[in-house]
Amino acid sequence: MKPSGDLSGFAQLMELSRGFQAAKVFLVACDLDVFSHLSIPTTVEDLASRLQVNARALEMLLNGLTALRLLSKKDNSYHNTPVAQEFLVAAGENYRGAIFKHLHHTWEGWSDLGAVVATGNHPKIDPARWVEAHAEAHEQEVKDFIWGMHAVARDTIPLVLEQLNLKDIKHLLDLGGGPASYAIAFAQQYPQLKATVFDLPLPISIARENLVRHGLTSRVQTIAGNFLEDDIGSGYDFIWISQILHSHTETQSQTILRKACSALVPGGRLAVHDFFLDDDGYTPPSAAFFGLHMLAVTQGGRAYKHHEVATWVESLGCSRPELRRVGEHSSFVIAVKNG
Repeated sequence: MKPSGDLSGFAQLMELSRGFQAAKVFLVACDLDVFSHLSIPTTVEDLASRLQVNARALEMLLNGLTALRLLSKKDNSYHNTPVAQEFLVAAGENYRGAIFKHLHHTWEGWSDLGAVVATGNHPKIDPARWVEAHAEAHEQEVKDFIWGMHAVARDTIPLVLEQLNLKDIKHLLDLGGGPASYAIAFAQQYPQLKATVFDLPLPISIARENLVRHGLTSRVQTIAGNFLEDDIGSGYDFIWISQILHSHTETQSQTILRKACSALVPGGRLAVHDFFLDDDGYTPPSAAFFGLHMLAVTQGGRAYKHHEVATWVESLGCSRPELRRVGEHSSFVIAVKNG
């Protein structure tokens, strides 16, 4: 709940401190899939029966959602407002609920933020096994995460395509490509190229499902593996790494970039997309808070400054690193392999 512009002093601080209340109401509703049942006016009793929840408590939740302008209320019935109907109904073409379910999974990490700040590490994450635990331990959570990334990418992809010209690319690698959202978009935009998506087994299973849906299985192949440990292939003339570095330590991030640079042909291009910070460390604000998100839910991840990544790729044999903005919140560093 963002502080209102007309509040100041103590009132502003009070509103800031209550921001978690609105977030929790919304995220619980997404977890319960409330909005998928409210395309038409529905009574509390009917919805409570469908969801198998307490009617008294549900009514209070629905009133909170109405106060947030996500629902409309008439008499004892509730139904979705336009924004909820468009983005939060599971059967809808523009459904984005998976990302909110994923964010709710991270709530515990944020609750432990004080302990993380005190010690520098999340008390419930084993540093040696973070990648495996995060990626495979809780299958439904991982599916929510991967489909959530697809939901976010849908709005980012057109902005990325405006910033790239891949007409000369023959074989690209989408490293850590999750649901293959970017690989699919690149393949659709540039019919001459072939693509490879590399990620852990569960994300790759979702990528394959997505590729079948888009009829691209003949042009986009998949490789299941751990990019920190396994061979990622070679001979690529473009490598896209989107929203990967922030969940890894500096050492791991440099390992990822080293392997990517090695896998490029001379003259090939490397593009690293993320919520990069400016040199001041707190702008854009969304990146500063995303860095805190990584502090709360990963072992050693953070939001990196774009100049850090530019320096790393130069040290690995790439030149002319350039920053390209993707909307207000993210950007990518693109460089060319020497040779």
